[in-house]
Amino acid sequence: MTGASMSEAWVSQDRDGEWGIAIRLGGDDASRFGDTVRANLGRRMAIVVDGRVLRAPELTAAPENGVLEVSGGLTRDEALEAVLLLRAGIIWERGRGR
Repeated sequence: MTGASMSEAWVSQDRDGEWGIAIRLGGDDASRFGDTVRANLGRRMAIVVDGRVLRAPELTAAPENGVLEVSGGLTRDEALEAVLLLRAGIIWERGRGR
C-alpha cells in the first residue's frame, strides 16, 4: 500500500489513553487491505515510510469504515511524527497524479 491508498492520517487515542495513529484508506485498496488484515490478525505488520520501519504493530482488528487504527506503545510525539510522515507520502502521491 502506498500514499495513494490513503486519504488522511491523524493522531488518535484509544479508550485506555494510549496514543496512536489512524489512517483513512480509499478505493479498492481499502477493501483489499481490510481482507489482508483480517487474514493476518494476531501477526505483525510493518509500517514503512521512506524505507524506515515506523512501527510493527500486532494486527488486532480489521479497518472499520475504511479507517485503520494503530495504537499502543507510542508517545504523543512518536504518533505525531508518524502522522506527519504519512501525510507527506499522501501529498507526494497526489502530486504524482495517482
